[in-house]
Amino acid sequence: MKQLFTILGISLAVFFSTGKDAHTNTGGAPAGKTGSPGDNNSSCNTGYCHSGPSATDQSLTITMVENSPREYTISVEAKSNTPNQYSKAGFQACVEDASGTKIGALATLSEELTKIIGGGSHITHKSSGTAVSPEVSETHHYWSFNWSAPADFNGEATVYAAAMLTNANGQNNGDTQVTSNLTFEISEIGLPLSPAPTPPSREPSNVISIYSDAYENITIDN
Repeated sequence: MKQLFTILGISLAVFFSTGKDAHTNTGGAPAGKTGSPGDNNSSCNTGYCHSGPSATDQSLTITMVENSPREYTISVEAKSNTPNQYSKAGFQACVEDASGTKIGALATLSEELTKIIGGGSHITHKSSGTAVSPEVSETHHYWSFNWSAPADFNGEATVYAAAMLTNANGQNNGDTQVTSNLTFEISEIGLPLSPAPTPPSREPSNVISIYSDAYENITIDN
């Protein structure tokens, strides 16, 4: 019996000594924590990982800029209207089609702040990406990344993101989760429906054409 109690005591000691690692993910959340349908609505807002009050004056905003056809820069901003309320924050994002399937290609804009995980399905923070953003001090945490649509995909796509605003106490309490999503339409790059019109008929002597061979070249005296 004494041996049984000794083994049990060692097991409990190991569990509680590793609890802090389970509660914090300063180096990035494990894949599948965006709260999206494809992630089975899973996030880091659990008693084992992070827990705390519901969002009041905290929010998450997703914005997008189309750099070229089917190429986008996506920004995720976690915000608290109370300055210095949360010293650290982490996030995770993905892009899914209407059926919840991950689509497209994610790419980091800052190797220092973010990283791609899950075999390319998700993007999350690095340790150096948890600090308050220098662009908007004291209240905002900000991450940006690129996303490219699949060549054969047309239709509705949605960016899902979840962020955890934390008090950095190393425990699973006092943290606030914020989530958001942004749906947009991806359309096929259109080709011309008809060829360019043929230039109208004019006397060659009345035309100077730079780009067309519809007229004869005429030498012009300087």
